[in-house]
Amino acid sequence: MKNTKQVNFYFDFTSPYSYLAWEKILRDQSLNLRPIPVMVGKVIAEVGSVGPGEIKPKREYLFKDCLRRALKLDIPLRAPQILPFNPLGALRFALACSDDQEKQKRVITAFFRYGWKEGGNFEDYESLKKYIVEEAGISEQEYDTLDSDRLARKAIKQNIKDAVSNGVFGVPSFEVENEIFWGLDSIEFVCAKLNQDRKETDEKIEMEFNRFVKILEGEKNV
Repeated sequence: MKNTKQVNFYFDFTSPYSYLAWEKILRDQSLNLRPIPVMVGKVIAEVGSVGPGEIKPKREYLFKDCLRRALKLDIPLRAPQILPFNPLGALRFALACSDDQEKQKRVITAFFRYGWKEGGNFEDYESLKKYIVEEAGISEQEYDTLDSDRLARKAIKQNIKDAVSNGVFGVPSFEVENEIFWGLDSIEFVCAKLNQDRKETDEKIEMEFNRFVKILEGEKNV
C-alpha cells in the first residue's frame, strides 16, 4: 500500500541502482516519490569523494551486484552500449516536464529503460528520441520543446546544490522528514520511517547514533 507522504527521490540515469529502485517502487507502488534528477558525478565531487566507476575492482563488483539484485527482483538489466555516458540532457528533460507528474513518471521510466533495460546508446540521438516518444507517449514536437528547455538547465545545477546541502552523497537517495536514506536496500527503511508505529525504534537508533558520533569525535565514557 502506497504511503501518501511525499518522498524526495534523488537519482541519475547513469546509476543502475537508481534504475532498479525506480522499477521496484513503480511495481510495488510503495512510495509517493518526488523525483529530483541530479548529476551524481557532480554530487560526489562536491562532497570530496570518488565515484565507484573510478575504482576498477569496486566498479566490477557493483555491476555484478546489480545483476544479482535485478535477477532477484525480476527486473531486466542490460548495460547501455556506452559507459560512462553524459546524462545531462536526459536529466534536464526529466526536470522540464515536472509540472505534469504522470508525464514525468513516463518520461523517467522511458529514459531508464532505454539505457538499463534495452541497453541503448545515449549518444544515438535519433534512436533515443524515437524510444522516448513511443514509450512516454509524447509527440516529436513536445520532445523537441522539452529537450531545449533552458530553465531546466539552471534547475539541474540548483538540484545538485540542494542535494549536497541536504546531505546527499550518492544515488539513489531518499529524503524523508529531513533524513537521507541511501541505496536500493534502504527502500524498506524509508517505508518504515513513514510508519508512525516505528517511532520507538527510531528513538533507539538515534540514541546509539549520537553515541557513535561522540566516539568518533574523541569523547570518552559515552
